[in-house]
Amino acid sequence: MKTMIKILLGFIILIIIGGSIIWIKLNQNMNTIKEIPIENIDFTSYEDGIYEGLYYYEEQIGAKVEVHIKDGFIDNIVLVDHVHGLGQKAESIIDQVILEQSIDVDYISRASTSSKVILLAIDDAMKGNES
Repeated sequence: MKTMIKILLGFIILIIIGGSIIWIKLNQNMNTIKEIPIENIDFTSYEDGIYEGLYYYEEQIGAKVEVHIKDGFIDNIVLVDHVHGLGQKAESIIDQVILEQSIDVDYISRASTSSKVILLAIDDAMKGNES
């Protein structure tokens, strides 16, 4: 019985250590993403079309988008792919970008890293990836 308890405690300790290492790595990745600068975009300078962009960080988090420009305005943004873990609610940032016609918007609370990768994908799309 004592051997079984020792094995169980050892297993629990391994899970705690493994979980801690994963948590630290995820936090480092989130901080790296948050520090990437994004400059605002003048969407009026773009021709009508669909611009594709993506941003992925170590395959753990990322997004692929299609930005639809019509008459110098963002007409629509399609989220083609979003690797987000728990950040699904960040997808509502697309509505803010369209409403404000700007990528200089506030991140979605409790989903700031996912919000940032979506904005980075939009930024990538506008750097010349018209489809």
